[in-house]
Amino acid sequence: MNFRISPYLIAGIAVVGFIIRAMYWYPILPDTVAIHFGFDGIANNWSNKLDFMFIIGGVMLFLTLVFFGLILLIRKIPDSMINLPNKEYWLSPERRNSTLDAMVLFLNEIGSRTLLLLAVVFELTCRTNASSIQQLDSQTFLIVLGMYLFGVVVPIVYFVKKFTKPEAPNLNA
Repeated sequence: MNFRISPYLIAGIAVVGFIIRAMYWYPILPDTVAIHFGFDGIANNWSNKLDFMFIIGGVMLFLTLVFFGLILLIRKIPDSMINLPNKEYWLSPERRNSTLDAMVLFLNEIGSRTLLLLAVVFELTCRTNASSIQQLDSQTFLIVLGMYLFGVVVPIVYFVKKFTKPEAPNLNA
């Protein structure tokens, strides 16, 4: 799979999946839904279901605009606003475009995984609210959260490692 396309595909699946699942869940959910759960999985904050849908939908839209909208602006941002190790080296004219391409890919990777996490948490929350038990499946949530953390730590480590030291000259060229 093309790694430049995969974040868009994942984000698209997360957003479209959220919309489809929101249309499915809205008529099923009770008028008042649990929107926050403690460490024990017990609900400790509630909202009406319409507000819940708007909150999650708004957060999905906001995150989509932040992570994927930044790619439209990143080439216009002054270098002084970019926080990067060895900034002078990586943002020099001959490296600037490839560095910004890597930053866009990094933002897309993190953004797509964050949208997917939000869509899955939405699904878990809806399932909990529709069930008679009214307790979040903490084990499933922790597995999903662990997968998300692994999925964002790996690109962060790669990004930091890549940009910490300037590239060694290629002696075979």
